[in-house]
Amino acid sequence: MKKKIEKLTLEQEKQLVKFKQDWFNIGSCTKPANRYVSEEAITKMYIRLGKKPPKYIWVQSPATAILCCGVNSS
Repeated sequence: MKKKIEKLTLEQEKQLVKFKQDWFNIGSCTKPANRYVSEEAITKMYIRLGKKPPKYIWVQSPATAILCCGVNSS
């Protein structure tokens, strides 16, 4: 059984700060998506789960998605 980590080392704390920043940068990126790569990855995940892949509709913004696709925010 692995020992539970009770405290991070100074080096681990530094790595955690970088890890958090890296993922924040990815999550807040506004560059255009690589649609082919995105669709291929999502399709493979659905197939692996034994589900039918979704249909893809690409829009310019979340607001546009709500307007064109009738997405409910609740």
